[in-house]
Amino acid sequence: QNELNAWLASEIPDKPGDGLHDPRLLLDESTMELVAQLRIDDVSLYISAELRPIASAKQLQFEIIALRVGRIPLPVDWIADLLAEEIAGSGEDVTLDATASPPRLSINWDEANSGRIRIREIELADQSAKITVEKLVIQ
Repeated sequence: QNELNAWLASEIPDKPGDGLHDPRLLLDESTMELVAQLRIDDVSLYISAELRPIASAKQLQFEIIALRVGRIPLPVDWIADLLAEEIAGSGEDVTLDATASPPRLSINWDEANSGRIRIREIELADQSAKITVEKLVIQ
């Protein structure tokens, strides 16, 4: 968990102004919670997404279990419907199935594009994560 949080901090550096700040990942038995501070103008609040990861050889999926602002739950299905169109226009590698129950975010790991590793399995247990990967041979 600490290593993942350090990686997140390096990927989303804390910049002054609006946007996401201080991202954190909390791991549980079968779920993960991504929490970040969102700053817009003079308003600052914490948002979180509770996700259940599902990994296969060519795809990483996240079932969206819950979304919150602070401790206030947000309607997952409604927000998934709003985001589905936005994500659909961003390319083929990321999709959001808002019709699934719960909604499912999918990230395709096309070995022709990645050329390095393939995720085989992700296991979450007691604040730790085990990610099994396979090295791909580049020819």
